[in-house]
Amino acid sequence: MIFTLPEIHLAAVNAAIARSGTTRLRVTALSRDRETALGDGELMLVDNVIDQSTATMKLKAVFANPEHRLWPGQFVVARLSTETRADVVVVPVPAVQRGPDGPYVFVIKPDQTVEMRPVTVGPDESGTAVIEKGLTAGETIVTDGQYRLQSGTRVSVAGRGS
Repeated sequence: MIFTLPEIHLAAVNAAIARSGTTRLRVTALSRDRETALGDGELMLVDNVIDQSTATMKLKAVFANPEHRLWPGQFVVARLSTETRADVVVVPVPAVQRGPDGPYVFVIKPDQTVEMRPVTVGPDESGTAVIEKGLTAGETIVTDGQYRLQSGTRVSVAGRGS
């Protein structure tokens, strides 16, 4: 499979190749709706030219395809894994708000009031964002209805996810 990535990802791809010592990074082919994984393969080649008209680079991945879920000419979404992070704080993307001073989330304090907390947001994927700075694991945050809040507003928790 030949696919393209925006050139802004070139540094991350090169760093991942340098860390692993090989171009054989994991590539996942997903259905058009990004819901179904169709197969896993390996990156084999990164083209050495950036297409100036689209600001993209070409990459080639190879898939074993034992279940015949991939077909020539089929539209798929390619996901190239350049980094795996462990023990990170993640939140639903809608929890992250944008203000004049940057991104923030509302944290529910033990007294059931909220605090507007600035955060540093890392990559997001499938509706979940990595919070690199500003939150600790286990803190309860507001994920809906933030437009009615300001620091000190009393809230009640409607439901908790697992």
